[in-house]
Amino acid sequence: MNTIDLTVDGDGFEAVWDALLEKGWSDGLPVVPPTPERVDAMLGGRDPSQLHVTLGGDVPGAMYSFGNVGIPANTGQIAANAVMAGCRPEYFPAVLASLRAITASGNGAEFLASSAPLLVFNGPVRHELGISSSHEMLSMVDRANATIGRAVRLVLRNVGGATADRLFDVQFGMPGRTAMVMGEHEEESPWAPFAGGGSAVTVFAASGSMPVNYHQVPQRVEELLLILSRCLDYVRGNRLGPWPDTSALFVLSPKHARAFSAQGWTKARVEDELTAVMNDHYDIELPSIAEKLELINRGRDPHEPPMTIPMPEDRVHILVAGGVAGWHSLMVPTRAFTVPQTVPIV
Repeated sequence: MNTIDLTVDGDGFEAVWDALLEKGWSDGLPVVPPTPERVDAMLGGRDPSQLHVTLGGDVPGAMYSFGNVGIPANTGQIAANAVMAGCRPEYFPAVLASLRAITASGNGAEFLASSAPLLVFNGPVRHELGISSSHEMLSMVDRANATIGRAVRLVLRNVGGATADRLFDVQFGMPGRTAMVMGEHEEESPWAPFAGGGSAVTVFAASGSMPVNYHQVPQRVEELLLILSRCLDYVRGNRLGPWPDTSALFVLSPKHARAFSAQGWTKARVEDELTAVMNDHYDIELPSIAEKLELINRGRDPHEPPMTIPMPEDRVHILVAGGVAGWHSLMVPTRAFTVPQTVPIV
């Protein structure tokens, strides 16, 4: 998508949408026509030709790679996609920061596998933009949550070329690709926010979500911890052989977080306990992996130490969000190869 020039055969919204679909510039959902006036309003005086991020290629911090070709994404292209996604102009700094966070996360290719960027916002920006941190925050019932995430997705698709015909090794895709956006419910958390010190966005490579239910009254933290630990069986089961592929983020409801806090548990202590459970599963259970390791060691210099399975170092992260009335939390499997990255919003 190198230009927003578009000849439309007909009048009205449907004609524009059909033309964009034919160009391959829509994700299948209706889009707002990116007229020059709307794009200028989204830019807010920014230089449309300014390079913002580089998508792909052998470039440090590249979002992902298609061969060795780096694809520049300038501010004008990003603004056009933010318009099509339905963003308000005041959302644009959040979109720009989200793209910077993805490129800085260490392995942006994970966002094109069976995962999607989960964007978590902290600080005043949540209230300034109306980013939901509470009930149905991930259901895209709020404009900011829905359109900021969709704008990022459209940039990946339209500028970076992340379309189905190029992502041939992605078997199923993931519905959260359209938008997975939330704020941390800082006001209802007994602990410090994930990212303090002002408005910021953190990106996780999320591969789904799993409800965590514990309705017992009074809350017993040892039972809640057991339930959270059992949810990690999914993560542990996906660690095939010696290469960790999956990590985890827990989004605790305010009630569950307060249950821990009331018993003197810090967030770090809960994370430490769950991290130990997650990482205590690095032995070889698949015979094929054991056989492969044996063959590798058989061919090594006998004077060198044999190859062994190192203990994983991935860490479980915890956020507090969701409605205040329910006894439900959320476990979000994340890609172990992608480090969560926080970027300030300016």
